[in-house]
Amino acid sequence: MPPLLRARDASHTVMRPRTAISLCSLACAALLGGLGVDAQSATGGATFDDIDTIFGFGDSYSWNGYSPLVGVNNIPGYGLTTSGGYNWLQFLSQLGSNPITLYDLAASGATTNNSVISAPATDFVNQVGLFQEWFGPDGTYSTSGQVRFEANSTLYTVWIGINDVGAPYNEQTDFPQQLSEIFSSYSAAIASLYAGGARNFLILGVPPTWRTPLIQAYNDSRIDVYRDRLGHYNTRLAALFDTLPSSHPEASFRLYDTVPFFDAILDTPQQYGFANTTAACDAYAAVTGPPEISLPLCGVPLEEYVWWNSYHPAWPVHELLASVIGGILSSPNSSPTTTLTSAGGLPTAASTALGSTGTSTSISAPPTSSAAPSSSSVQQSVAPSASASGAGGSGGAPALRLSSGSSAALALGAAVAVAALLGALA
Repeated sequence: MPPLLRARDASHTVMRPRTAISLCSLACAALLGGLGVDAQSATGGATFDDIDTIFGFGDSYSWNGYSPLVGVNNIPGYGLTTSGGYNWLQFLSQLGSNPITLYDLAASGATTNNSVISAPATDFVNQVGLFQEWFGPDGTYSTSGQVRFEANSTLYTVWIGINDVGAPYNEQTDFPQQLSEIFSSYSAAIASLYAGGARNFLILGVPPTWRTPLIQAYNDSRIDVYRDRLGHYNTRLAALFDTLPSSHPEASFRLYDTVPFFDAILDTPQQYGFANTTAACDAYAAVTGPPEISLPLCGVPLEEYVWWNSYHPAWPVHELLASVIGGILSSPNSSPTTTLTSAGGLPTAASTALGSTGTSTSISAPPTSSAAPSSSSVQQSVAPSASASGAGGSGGAPALRLSSGSSAALALGAAVAVAALLGALA
């Protein structure tokens, strides 16, 4: 599962695997975003090498314009993404050692349930409905034989919530009450997928969109309100996640905290090849062209911008995210905690510990949350990269609460971690 090599020629850009360097290690994953440790069920989870099919659900951070109504094989390129290139699901589908077919049902502008927070897009609930209509056990493409996939080799990804946090931001709403309704719908959607045969889930938390150029243009008090809403959302997501293994015992669930991943990039951008973290160049967002486009009026190439437009990350961020998640998915049965301290964005130490019986898996609550972690959980810090001043970051390191049934320790030396990081990001 090699990382992608950004290669260009005179006519177009090609994203293809780099074979000389192995995929970013779990140490790199910990540095960039905190290990998304899985909650093992009795059946365990598939490794990334087992996966040959991905169904994606979400919003514009995952959208690529695919629609089953147009035809089963209308696989888009990068023209309809909000990254100026491929998105993380498209990159992820290229990282497997075997071919992976991606069916991306995400919709730009989507919320979890339009009846709770209205949006002009197919919400998560109805995305699941589309899945059942076309790909479920009685779906059109499944019954016709046009699509075949097995439960143990299919991954279901859910990255939703960005618009649940952002859409009601300028309205006077009872957000705590909305959250209860949102996560009731979220839980029901997961249950529907499970009933339809889904067994391997990857769920992503809401990223720190308060750090986007769009939200940073607001005054401090409004930014604080936005950040607080985001924190409450991720806390409720963690609480929901803790209940999923027991209510869906034949499935494997992984929850990935995207906040420290984005914080690492935004706090020490030079470590990851970025030159501009605070603005987007409108010209890049207005042009549909090769991902490695470089316009003089923008100062630096698109690949050196964190933001493609004022609210969406550029494709190199998606590429990094896919590499990190690919590394996590490669070792679903190893669930120790891993601690890495960092200096200048590079790991300098690694230690391990085993989870204990009866613990659960979850991302940590963001700093704005007052929720206390479970006393039965095993916690371990994973320190993301931080600038010298720490300005603009989302706070301390995330906590990892580990699943029961942990049986393997992770042994990663600092030298290996550094080599993997440099190799993956070169």
